[in-house]
Amino acid sequence: MPEGSSLVVDARVGDILDSAIFSVILEVMPGEDESGGDFRDEFESEFGISLDSIEFAEAFVDLEAVLTSEPSAGQDEEAAAATIGMALRGEFDAERILESLEEETEGEVRQENYRSHQVYLDESDDSAFAFLDSGTLLVGTEDGVKAMIDVAEGVADPMPEDALQALDALGDRHVGLILSTPPEVLEGAAEGAGDGMAMLGMLDPTALSSPLTVMSVSFGDTVMEITSRQFFEEESDAQASKEYTEGTMAMLGAVVNSPEIQELVAGMTLEQSGPALTSSISIDEEQFRAIFGLLTDLMAMEPAEPQS
Repeated sequence: MPEGSSLVVDARVGDILDSAIFSVILEVMPGEDESGGDFRDEFESEFGISLDSIEFAEAFVDLEAVLTSEPSAGQDEEAAAATIGMALRGEFDAERILESLEEETEGEVRQENYRSHQVYLDESDDSAFAFLDSGTLLVGTEDGVKAMIDVAEGVADPMPEDALQALDALGDRHVGLILSTPPEVLEGAAEGAGDGMAMLGMLDPTALSSPLTVMSVSFGDTVMEITSRQFFEEESDAQASKEYTEGTMAMLGAVVNSPEIQELVAGMTLEQSGPALTSSISIDEEQFRAIFGLLTDLMAMEPAEPQS
């Protein structure tokens, strides 16, 4: 992935689709059957790609422009757009994918040769795709696809190895996440946290000083394991974040009338080592059902009418 990527996610798609606990997630999602058939069919119909043909996926987002944009900007101002890219590895039918794209865009597809690779551009929404080789498909925004080609061709630097090593240190995973917060965003957050600095002002204030967060997710037969590690600049920031999270979890367990969610919260572990904070949590089938049930209830609640 390109240097400067704010958010990077990788996934062993084939293994995830085969896991028993993932089938539970699909089952409780609205509009899905137990096998996830609706989700798989819709994905293949829209993109011309069978999910079963994807072995591994790696995506990046450059969030800096989005995070530093003001949510109160005038309606006439366009919101800052993130640069997005995803590399899919597996077995693909190039002709079918191109046909699906042309049908979806009603033929508004332009080809461009970029560093000896054919890039297909959807002029209606700034999306693009290209085949890096026979087993690697690149999709995303035009800038995102070209940035991945630049890295592959050696004309641009990839993201730093230390972030990848921090993620790998969490152990084997099915899904991995790296969130890197640029220094200028951290500085802006520190200056504007008191008066709601853009989108970052909505986050936990202690998290604003965490330049790097990594997370791993593993799908087992009966549980999903999530481990995350935040790297702070100061040990005191890690301690403050630990106390904040402990308080938030205790309050959640007290107000939610669900034994499954209370058990989930009680089982969460937090360990601080210097400026690093590691959290771990396991979610089983019944807890998943309780979480989705709570979310469904919350979404169904009607907002209170303002009193006159």
